[in-house]
Amino acid sequence: MGKVAVPYAQVFIKEGGIRNQYRADKNGLVLTNLLPNKIYEIVVGKDSFLVSKLEITTHQIQADDNGGSVTINKEVELHKIYKGKEIVLNNIYYEYDKWDITEEAKPALDALTSMLKANPSIRIELASHTDCRGEVEYNEILSQKRAQSAVDYLVGKGIVKDRLLPTGFGESRLYNSCPCDTCTEAEHLSNRRTTFKIL
Repeated sequence: MGKVAVPYAQVFIKEGGIRNQYRADKNGLVLTNLLPNKIYEIVVGKDSFLVSKLEITTHQIQADDNGGSVTINKEVELHKIYKGKEIVLNNIYYEYDKWDITEEAKPALDALTSMLKANPSIRIELASHTDCRGEVEYNEILSQKRAQSAVDYLVGKGIVKDRLLPTGFGESRLYNSCPCDTCTEAEHLSNRRTTFKIL
């Protein structure tokens, strides 16, 4: 499904100590004037959607050849809130028998951190899963450690611990259905994942 405009969203534009409020039109658009050599924080929200934030800088933006204004187009994505829907975090995978957060995983967790900071009333469950290898009980313990590693990373970024519920499912919710002894390493890796859902 392609992107759809969200009409009548609330838009706040802040620079320094000044905050202006706007309302998007029926096409989801807001037009405003920005001053040069400034850094603006844009906050966009609407009921039933997650709040989105972004930063716009007008440093190094030059007027056109006639000394007139320059148009800057910025698109802000709003994501609808679906409580209880499990979302796979991209690149949150683990090496076999390990629970360390990899460098490849950090950008996705950083993006989740930003979402949680922009939406301070939201609580989430971070669920971790193993592949089918190993004993069932051991995999449950391993997946709980992986979920806790993700929570610890977010707490280290400033998210309050009470907003995060780590849950390990072991091998009880495999992503693919290949027989365990014939799964490729890539298929095993896809099972060793972390997901989140809004509570």
